[in-house]
Amino acid sequence: SSLTMEKYSLRGTMLIASIMMTTGCIVRFLGVVLPSSEGHESYALILVGQSVVALAQPFVLNLPGVIAGRWFGAEERDLATTIGTLSNILGQAIGQAIAPICVKENDEDKNVGHQTDGFTLLLGWQLGLSVLAFLWVFLCFRNRPPTPPSYGVVKIDRKSIFKKWRALLQNRDFNILLFVFGVGLA
Repeated sequence: SSLTMEKYSLRGTMLIASIMMTTGCIVRFLGVVLPSSEGHESYALILVGQSVVALAQPFVLNLPGVIAGRWFGAEERDLATTIGTLSNILGQAIGQAIAPICVKENDEDKNVGHQTDGFTLLLGWQLGLSVLAFLWVFLCFRNRPPTPPSYGVVKIDRKSIFKKWRALLQNRDFNILLFVFGVGLA
C-alpha cells in the first residue's frame, strides 16, 4: 500500500481500497442470493468475495497514520492515528458481534445447515455500508486539506519508498524492533 500511495496518492489509494471492498462485498452478496446448482448459497462465490475484501485490507490498515500526517497538526497526530487505528479494530469487533445476531441456526430444519436469510441480511448490510463508504471517498475525500495543518506537512521528504526502506533496514534499533515484533507476532 505504501507503493500505491507513492504512485497514486492518498485519495487514489482510498479509492482502490474502497473499490476492492465494494467489489468483494458484491461478489459475497451474489454468492448468497444466486443459488448454486444444489439450490443453496454458492460457497465459492462467497470465498472469492472474501478474498477480494481481504486483499483490500492492507490498504485500509495503513491509512490512519498517513491521514493523520497530512490532515492534522503535530499536536493532534497521535490522537488522530490512535482513533483511526482503533476504529478499525472496533469495526471488526462490531462485525463479529453482529454476525451471530443476524445469522442464526434454523430451528425448523437442523439438517439443512443453511442460514440464507441471515447471511443475506448480514452481507446486504455490509454491501450497503461499503457502497456508502465508496461514495464518500469518491465524492468527498481530497488528497490533502486546502490549508496544510503545519509547516512540517509542507516540507515532507519526497524520497522513494525503497530509499526509505533501505535506510530503515540499515538502522540497528529498527532491526531490533523488527525482530522482537516479528517473533511476537509469529
